[in-house]
Amino acid sequence: MTVKVEDKRLFAPDGTPIELTPPSPESAPAAAGVDPAFPPAGFADLVILLGAQAGMFMGGPPPGPGAPAPPKDLEAARHFIDLLEALTDKSRGNLSREEDGLLKEVLTGLRLQFVHEMETR
Repeated sequence: MTVKVEDKRLFAPDGTPIELTPPSPESAPAAAGVDPAFPPAGFADLVILLGAQAGMFMGGPPPGPGAPAPPKDLEAARHFIDLLEALTDKSRGNLSREEDGLLKEVLTGLRLQFVHEMETR
């Protein structure tokens, strides 16, 4: 793996201005207007995002070490589960085997967790 480092300082260590050079073609993004920090959006990303939101509202893990656990909001969790169910209905017959499997797996896990949370309320 190679790493290219570009010095973007405007002044040299002695305080004199540095003449700016235009960026090299290698440092430009592959496609105009595309942020290389984000991968292309995909169906799995949407399913995981909605599933994570539902899980968070059911008292998922804290966002970081030492952080308090998020408060439970089962109605909000139900809303995100309902969004995934709507996605299932609207995308029926248009998903790959992997996408369909992921959606079913996420929904099944969330439904089980939701029932458990409702029972322990």
